[in-house]
Amino acid sequence: MEQLFDLSWWLRMHARVLFAGAAFGMYWIVQVKSQYMDAEMFASVVRRLIEAGNVPRALKLSNAGHPVPVCVATKAAILAAARVGVQVSAARSGYRGGPNAALPPILTEITRDYDEAFRNATAPLWKGFFLALPSPLLLALAAWGSFESRGSASFTWGMAVAATGILALGYAGYCHVQIVLSRERVFQQLAPLFEKIARDGGRGIEAQELSMGT
Repeated sequence: MEQLFDLSWWLRMHARVLFAGAAFGMYWIVQVKSQYMDAEMFASVVRRLIEAGNVPRALKLSNAGHPVPVCVATKAAILAAARVGVQVSAARSGYRGGPNAALPPILTEITRDYDEAFRNATAPLWKGFFLALPSPLLLALAAWGSFESRGSASFTWGMAVAATGILALGYAGYCHVQIVLSRERVFQQLAPLFEKIARDGGRGIEAQELSMGT
């Protein structure tokens, strides 16, 4: 039966297609690997530190986690809470409003800094994702070319590399989703503690720490 499609080009070029597919996906995989961590465990440790009054240690832990997005965002939120806390303490000195005076806008400002830091930290991740979009197709075509050349020396390694690449992209996709979801999950756990830092006037954080860039 006459073939509907001429596969000769893929049979000759599947090694190059395989290399191209791997190259397109590699940047994304590297970014995912550098930004993925157990966000629940991180939030749990930060929670315990802040509840124990060890805010500087929580800040140092967040700083050490760079470039993981939840670590970068948590650092920004702690610094924002401390800065707002200083402002709230100053405002309270001139009011009779009691312990809740000037508190309504606190969480809004903390959320803004947290989201901005998370968005900036995940920018390379999204860049890698869009660069990797052709990878599954290229790897599938390379696997097809390797299959069509079965019996040749390139069959085994071509199929193995293509399958490994597709599995790696699938795992990177899972990790990418977890990184994106960690933004809301971690903030929901730590938001009351960020507000506590502000209510306490940012005590425990030195002036030089407040000036740290996020």
